[in-house]
Amino acid sequence: MLEAGVRYRAGVDHYGAQAAEQAVIARAYANLEGDARAGVPRAPGPVVGSRCPACGAPTLFEAGALLSHCGYCGASLLAAAETRTRGLDEAARAARATRLEALTRERRFAVGLAQKYRIMGLWKRWCFVVILPVAALAFSLSDRPDIEEKAPAMAGASVLALLGVLVVSLWRRARLGRAAAALRGIAAGADGSELRGTGAIAGWLNHHWWDAYPVYDLSFTFESPAAAASLRGLPVLAIAAPLTVNDEPFLDVLASAWYDGRSDRGEGPASKGDANASRALQEQGFTVEIGPSGVRARLSGDACRRRLATDADLNGVADLVARLALSAGGRAASRLTPGQAQTTASE
Repeated sequence: MLEAGVRYRAGVDHYGAQAAEQAVIARAYANLEGDARAGVPRAPGPVVGSRCPACGAPTLFEAGALLSHCGYCGASLLAAAETRTRGLDEAARAARATRLEALTRERRFAVGLAQKYRIMGLWKRWCFVVILPVAALAFSLSDRPDIEEKAPAMAGASVLALLGVLVVSLWRRARLGRAAAALRGIAAGADGSELRGTGAIAGWLNHHWWDAYPVYDLSFTFESPAAAASLRGLPVLAIAAPLTVNDEPFLDVLASAWYDGRSDRGEGPASKGDANASRALQEQGFTVEIGPSGVRARLSGDACRRRLATDADLNGVADLVARLALSAGGRAASRLTPGQAQTTASE
């Protein structure tokens, strides 16, 4: 009993340390926003114990406490195994809630960063169109003797810069259009919709994905098409980012799933899921990660460029990702209240 109590106390302390660490992250992002109210670790609430052996009244224990007293008759109480399990679950819930706050703050930061990247991109494309005419005007107003000779060259350079910007804009639009076409099959599915922009993608992540998503990859999606749907009963998100600030395009397909007894502890499923589905994704060049929030498949670099250049429908890829998440024991669930979510039927 003593050894079990030590393990119980250590487990609750472990989740408390996780909550404190995530609170520091939330506080750092909150400080960037000028909000001093965030970054407080969520404290686990009391848990229900066995009925009092003396008077039969319901009892309560603080998470991590082995001893308590009956609130009715004052009898001394010892936490049973079921009470300790509930205490660990409550401590894990508090740590998860603090982590969700940190992730939400992080994604809000990514949305703000994406807006800055968007402005920088527009400036880079249009700066020469603005600078060259201004320079030509400045020359025309000057008294330099060679101004008449240089004015036509400046005007020609301005026209060429404008044409260059238009060509680049059309090229970018074509690449984004092909990426959007590859996602239309997913958006046309059950509960499907097209998403555009970092804010919409972050909204899906906040609702369905309580695990980390790379903050800078998210900030690069300010003009990337995305699609959300329900496949095999699981929420699915596909992001196609053919144009990124670091010139490293990527394609992400995420299937959100909850794994009972694992996700609430921040752990991925014990099973690796359907080996055939995993192999089919890897044969197409995707890297596959299975974590506490579900399955994420990623295609990046030249392989991503080639895939998006073909206008290939990605609905089959999304179905494989959802199939893999389900076969590993996943079900659809809310991040904070998994017990209230509808259980997903297996294949």
